Amino acid sequence: MVVRNTDADMDMDADAAAFGSRLVGRPREPGLRYVCCQGFSWGAVGSCVQRAACPPLPDLGANVKALVVNCTLKASPEPSPTEALAAVVAERLSEHEVEVDFVRAVDLHLVPGVVTDGGDGDEWPRAHAKLLESEILIIASPTWLGRPSSVAQRVLERMNAMMSETDDENRPVAYNRVAGVVGHRERGRRPPRDQ
Repeated sequence: MVVRNTDADMDMDADAAAFGSRLVGRPREPGLRYVCCQGFSWGAVGSCVQRAACPPLPDLGANVKALVVNCTLKASPEPSPTEALAAVVAERLSEHEVEVDFVRAVDLHLVPGVVTDGGDGDEWPRAHAKLLESEILIIASPTWLGRPSSVAQRVLERMNAMMSETDDENRPVAYNRVAGVVGHRERGRRPPRDQ
């Protein structure tokens, strides 16, 4: 399904993002088209997409797990628009009885490299284990300077080690799994409201 919206610019309502109550996304250029996928569109959720018009998700079966890796640059417990966007995706998956788990990558000590275990102090193995327990992976990231966050880059580098990993049946560990990316563009920082 293709959805058309003619608003100008793309932004996220800061209060809504902070509280996760609603997200407002608008295309940058008049007439820009977004592809709707189960109630979501790339970079825009809410006003651009009419959820009722989306086809229903197929029956996902029992015990389906999803992992959302939040690649915000903001450490816990600071709220982030990326967290709010990821919560919308998780809510939609939960409606279909998918068990959703979250990892906030910035809160983990992830050593650089393309290895599964970087040694002492590396917290990637814990996230890696959750990844292997899940059938669905969602990477949520803000976009800075036209690129995913540096935290997302680190996560993707660490996931690169999985290219050589196989399961008990000698299949790649990514076999029979799906992944998606949700993101939003960060705008210039606004001064705090009390200033």
